[in-house]
Amino acid sequence: MTSASVDFQGSDYFEQPARLSDISSAKLPRQSMNLIMIIATVMSVILAITGLCLLQIHAKTPGARSQQLQSWPPGSTIRPSETQPTLVVFFHPQCPCSLSTFTELQKLLPKIQTRVQIVAVLVVPPGLADAWVNSRLSKLIAGTPNLLVIVDTDAQEAKLFGIRTSGHAILFDRHRGLQFSGGLTASRGHEGDNIGCAAIDRLINDPVYACWLRSPVETSIFGCPVTSCTKTNCSEKQCR
Repeated sequence: MTSASVDFQGSDYFEQPARLSDISSAKLPRQSMNLIMIIATVMSVILAITGLCLLQIHAKTPGARSQQLQSWPPGSTIRPSETQPTLVVFFHPQCPCSLSTFTELQKLLPKIQTRVQIVAVLVVPPGLADAWVNSRLSKLIAGTPNLLVIVDTDAQEAKLFGIRTSGHAILFDRHRGLQFSGGLTASRGHEGDNIGCAAIDRLINDPVYACWLRSPVETSIFGCPVTSCTKTNCSEKQCR
């Protein structure tokens, strides 16, 4: 008795699609799809919240400052008023967040401009031409009445006054003693009521308060470093 041979093929045990398109059209179970959608949604929300938190941290992080002066620095070419207080505000011309500082200064001007000399200093980092000051912010500052504008070539004045952050304002009395040192915004790029402007307003318009002040008023400064960012339009990551 002879046995018949059997031609065994493993493919007989699997049902294979006739075309590759049949494979691509395969669908995941509905429960798996729902789970993937939930995970994707949760991840998107987490990323969005994280981004907002990082932006808030950046906005609330003050800029650097040097050791505080107690009087007008010798060697400065800026001449303070002999009869009134002098307010000096330093600006990084390409700093986008310093537009808010300038906006707050504009709001302050009608309250103080007849009682104080105001100087806006446009800082040019070392090694750059004075054309660095050509910006929207600089044009707005130059077009403001009753504002003395100075271009600080090679950041010489910024160094003398110990300025490291754009938007740093310093108020001296008529005897060249320091009364205020700080910023004019509550956070980076933020407009609105803030301690800095309120302090300057009172120091200038309330002689009794200014007279009894035991130490200079200090507030945080929010802006770009005045000398470390040297690319056109302030494209350094730290200035964004």
